[in-house]
Amino acid sequence: MYRQPTTNASGKPFDAAIIEAVWNKAQPSPRHPPMRLDARGSLIWKEGYSNTNSRFGWVIGRRRPLNQGGGDELENLEPLQWENYQLNGDSQARAE
Repeated sequence: MYRQPTTNASGKPFDAAIIEAVWNKAQPSPRHPPMRLDARGSLIWKEGYSNTNSRFGWVIGRRRPLNQGGGDELENLEPLQWENYQLNGDSQARAE
């Protein structure tokens, strides 16, 4: 099943509380406030959530992909700049 980025294991969009909680996992950028750093060290912008046309757009990825037994638990979710997400190979972007 193909799953759009920024959707949960059921294919539904993450709710606002999860998006906020994942955003809060990103470290504040000391050189570019109010931007933050994703899990790979790339700059992301809060309002860039789900925007793949922005250099600073980001999506919710998984540390352990769905096809490897990962789930939607907050501890498994991480903020990723959208290009890093594509490189990560997160299962929510691939057919399973």
